[in-house]
Amino acid sequence: MADGLPMDEDTETDNLLEFKETPAEKRLRTEVFLRETIPWWLAPLGYGGLAVLSIIFIPMIFAPVKWFYVAVAYAITPLFALPNSYGCGLTDWDCSSMYAKLALFVFAAWAGVEGNGVIVGLGICGVVINATSSAATLMGDFRTGYICLAAPRAMFGAQLVGQLLGALITPYAFMLFYRTGQVNVPGGPYPAPFADIYRGMAEIGTKGFGALPKYCTLLMGVFFIAGMLICLIRDLLPRKWAKWVPSPMALSIPFYIGAASAIDFWLGSVILMIWERLHPASAEQLGPTVGAGLLVGDGLWAIPSSLIAIAGKAPPLCMGFYGAPKCSLPYCMGIWRGGSKNGP
Repeated sequence: MADGLPMDEDTETDNLLEFKETPAEKRLRTEVFLRETIPWWLAPLGYGGLAVLSIIFIPMIFAPVKWFYVAVAYAITPLFALPNSYGCGLTDWDCSSMYAKLALFVFAAWAGVEGNGVIVGLGICGVVINATSSAATLMGDFRTGYICLAAPRAMFGAQLVGQLLGALITPYAFMLFYRTGQVNVPGGPYPAPFADIYRGMAEIGTKGFGALPKYCTLLMGVFFIAGMLICLIRDLLPRKWAKWVPSPMALSIPFYIGAASAIDFWLGSVILMIWERLHPASAEQLGPTVGAGLLVGDGLWAIPSSLIAIAGKAPPLCMGFYGAPKCSLPYCMGIWRGGSKNGP
């Protein structure tokens, strides 16, 4: 199965990342998947119940988000969830954040400055992104259930258990980081870049582009055009030359999550280049999987890192950049012991 679509035996390839099944296996999976059905009334009943709870409790938590804002958001969200689920099934790309940003602009402008449009836009953005993303994720999980010979009701039950556990665990996980006092601190280990990005979009929706810093609009236009031109050059050049043209998306990531990520990506790129020269076939097949594993491992370090910060202890080893007078170049990279305060 490539991207979740069944394949016949005569179309199978040697790609290790493709899911392959014989016609007999396909019939078995289809039979198991269609053996149990989920009642049609369960979706509108559950969605309506969540809408009622949200209309009651969200205005209590965020006072500027009035009940009618939440009601309208729940009324229009299915119009976003359906195409998002369909597109995610075809491309494995969840576009829920795109629909949420659209809702953010609309509701922030609706509330305006007098109605605290920033809070309203961000609150409704959270409603839309959770509903649309959950729908797309559930469809992807059903596809995984088809591959693993799991019944749809079992998959749906597992989703409910996971949602309940997430509702209990997520606040504690958030407080684990928040208690470090370094969340959204410039230059800190937890910069929370999307918090600034979404707040900036809410301010634009409320106050217009005049709320942005000086030259910000000009810089946005310049970098947008530059990104389009770089992508065009990559597409027009032959493949052997195009791979040396930098990816605009990769260039933009450090601006989102901080320059420290550039070291990880650079090191990963060097490893991949060496791997491709030594074993091209295995690098093509397994490179994305190894890269994903390294990213997950890096993310897991955030838990012991937050515990160290809460305890007020320094990490065993630090890496960073520094300039004059210790460095004769504009910037140098160094590694030292004893925490960031003991750096060069």
